[in-house]
Amino acid sequence: MDNQKCSSCQSCGMPLMDSKDYRVKSDGIKFCLHCLNEDESLKTFEEVVQGTAGYLESSQGLSKSAAYDTAKSMITKMPAWKDKKHVN
Repeated sequence: MDNQKCSSCQSCGMPLMDSKDYRVKSDGIKFCLHCLNEDESLKTFEEVVQGTAGYLESSQGLSKSAAYDTAKSMITKMPAWKDKKHVN
Protein backbone atom coordinates (compact mmCIF):
# COMPACT_ATOMS: atom_id res chain seq x y z
CA MET A 1 0.00 0.00 0.00
CA ASP A 2 1.27 3.46 -0.89
CA ASN A 3 1.76 5.62 2.21
CA GLN A 4 2.04 8.92 0.34
CA LYS A 5 -0.42 11.54 1.45
CA CYS A 6 -2.41 13.42 -1.10
CA SER A 7 -2.00 17.15 -0.56
CA SER A 8 -4.94 19.47 -0.95
CA CYS A 9 -5.58 23.02 -2.04
CA GLN A 10 -4.93 25.44 0.82
CA SER A 11 -7.91 27.53 -0.32
CA CYS A 12 -10.74 25.08 -1.09
CA GLY A 13 -9.50 21.66 0.00
CA MET A 14 -9.60 20.03 -3.43
CA PRO A 15 -7.33 16.97 -3.53
CA LEU A 16 -4.19 17.65 -5.53
CA MET A 17 -3.62 14.26 -7.11
CA ASP A 18 -1.53 15.31 -10.08
CA SER A 19 0.62 18.31 -11.02
CA LYS A 20 -2.05 19.40 -13.52
CA ASP A 21 -4.43 19.97 -10.57
CA TYR A 22 -2.41 22.68 -8.88
CA ARG A 23 0.05 25.52 -9.03
CA VAL A 24 2.62 26.22 -6.33
CA LYS A 25 2.88 29.82 -5.22
CA SER A 26 6.32 31.28 -4.57
CA ASP A 27 5.94 30.88 -0.80
CA GLY A 28 5.35 27.13 -1.26
CA ILE A 29 1.61 27.21 -0.61
CA LYS A 30 -0.30 25.03 -3.04
CA PHE A 31 -3.53 26.18 -4.63
CA CYS A 32 -5.66 24.34 -7.18
CA LEU A 33 -6.20 25.72 -10.63
CA HIS A 34 -9.78 26.65 -9.68
CA CYS A 35 -8.74 29.02 -6.87
CA LEU A 36 -6.24 31.07 -8.85
CA ASN A 37 -6.78 33.75 -11.46
CA GLU A 38 -4.90 33.57 -14.75
CA ASP A 39 -2.17 35.80 -13.27
CA GLU A 40 -1.87 33.22 -10.44
CA SER A 41 -3.28 35.58 -7.81
CA LEU A 42 -5.70 33.99 -5.36
CA LYS A 43 -9.35 34.55 -6.17
CA THR A 44 -11.43 36.39 -3.57
CA PHE A 45 -13.04 34.53 -0.70
CA GLU A 46 -16.47 35.00 -2.26
CA GLU A 47 -15.29 33.68 -5.65
CA VAL A 48 -13.90 30.54 -3.99
CA VAL A 49 -17.08 30.02 -1.97
CA GLN A 50 -19.26 30.48 -5.07
CA GLY A 51 -17.13 28.05 -7.10
CA THR A 52 -17.20 25.43 -4.36
CA ALA A 53 -20.94 25.91 -3.86
CA GLY A 54 -21.52 25.37 -7.58
CA TYR A 55 -19.54 22.16 -7.43
CA LEU A 56 -21.46 20.93 -4.36
CA GLU A 57 -24.78 21.82 -5.92
CA SER A 58 -24.09 19.90 -9.12
CA SER A 59 -22.17 16.93 -7.71
CA GLN A 60 -24.03 16.39 -4.44
CA GLY A 61 -27.52 17.52 -5.42
CA LEU A 62 -27.66 20.17 -2.69
CA SER A 63 -29.97 23.13 -2.99
CA LYS A 64 -28.30 26.43 -3.90
CA SER A 65 -28.70 27.69 -0.33
CA ALA A 66 -27.41 24.50 1.32
CA ALA A 67 -24.47 24.31 -1.09
CA TYR A 68 -23.51 27.93 -0.35
CA ASP A 69 -23.75 27.47 3.42
CA THR A 70 -21.73 24.23 3.28
CA ALA A 71 -19.08 25.77 1.03
CA LYS A 72 -18.72 28.85 3.23
CA SER A 73 -18.37 26.70 6.33
CA MET A 74 -15.71 24.54 4.66
CA ILE A 75 -13.73 27.39 3.11
CA THR A 76 -13.46 29.43 6.33
CA LYS A 77 -11.54 26.52 7.87
CA MET A 78 -8.95 26.28 5.09
CA PRO A 79 -5.41 27.59 5.77
CA ALA A 80 -5.70 30.38 3.20
CA TRP A 81 -8.79 31.80 4.89
CA LYS A 82 -9.00 30.68 8.52
CA ASP A 83 -7.34 33.79 9.98
CA LYS A 84 -8.95 36.30 7.63
CA LYS A 85 -12.03 38.45 8.12
CA HIS A 86 -14.82 37.62 5.69
CA VAL A 87 -17.80 39.55 4.45
CA ASN A 88 -20.97 37.95 5.77
